[in-house]
Amino acid sequence: MADTYLALLKGGPCDGKVKKLTATQFRSGYTTCSGETYIKTDSFLRGSGEWVFEYQAGASTGSAGGDTIAPHTHSGWRDLRNVTKHNVHATLKQSHSATSAALRDLSKLPKVRRG
Repeated sequence: MADTYLALLKGGPCDGKVKKLTATQFRSGYTTCSGETYIKTDSFLRGSGEWVFEYQAGASTGSAGGDTIAPHTHSGWRDLRNVTKHNVHATLKQSHSATSAALRDLSKLPKVRRG
């Protein structure tokens, strides 16, 4: 049986409605109701098992030939920026330390001559 997800629609003409989505629909990050677009947020309601989708006025799914305008579906970009901002410096420092330690260890080993 295919996985299904429950989407709680917030705002717009379908405010408060719960819609059943397939895994493919869920992964797309948006759904429509009454011709309007709802964008998936990071909110999950544990008690009811529903994912929150917020109404996006004027957003297009691209089905009419227009570009897809879905600002909240790019949360991966926001996450990447946050990780870069907070973790990259420490990770680079750790990598530099590990490289330096490896080079120190290699310099202590006996040299091999080829003849």
